[in-house]
Amino acid sequence: MFFKRVFVFPFLKISLSERKNQVELHTSQFNLVASCFNAAFYLSHDIRRDTLVFLLFKAKNIGNLCLKFVGKDLKRFYPDEYSVSGLVRNSIIKFKNHVKIHEKVDEEFQASPGIFVFKNSLSELVSKLNNAGYQILYPLRKGTDVRNIRFSQKIAYIVDSESLTDELSRKILHTRGTGIHFGNTLPRIDIQIILLHNELDRLETNCLSNSL
Repeated sequence: MFFKRVFVFPFLKISLSERKNQVELHTSQFNLVASCFNAAFYLSHDIRRDTLVFLLFKAKNIGNLCLKFVGKDLKRFYPDEYSVSGLVRNSIIKFKNHVKIHEKVDEEFQASPGIFVFKNSLSELVSKLNNAGYQILYPLRKGTDVRNIRFSQKIAYIVDSESLTDELSRKILHTRGTGIHFGNTLPRIDIQIILLHNELDRLETNCLSNSL
């Protein structure tokens, strides 16, 4: 079995400046966002082609905004803080210009190869993933050890769920998802992603070995 892997980052907030074609990112955690992208996508000197990342915002003047990064289609992707913030800024600027010209706010817009922008809330995204057959997982200190989880083929890990303020999103996660921890601990978010990847890689290797 080979896994389809989705990671959802819902903790970043942005606001848009009043200056023309400028996007100002207001966060002290963007270095952590870059580390999460690094953990989600990079495998040795290549990109994990089986992985998708959704980056969710509560953006001023736009509302709920989502950026989707598709591993198999990404071009010139570098997961350092400067590059990731640049991709986010440019993608939002392109989305704003597209909406201004075409007045189609609800359509998914391709900002660059492997990067799509659309309006979506966390609760809507989790519901869509669940309805598409993804197994919803989220970090929980009193959850199930990741080594004891019976994984489905399609997995969506919602990071940073303990700090969510959206009650609807929290309710959906708790009713449709499974809380997990990593050896009785919850390490930093990027480490959680690495540990989950490692467990899935181990299972894939075992499955491949048993099939030979």
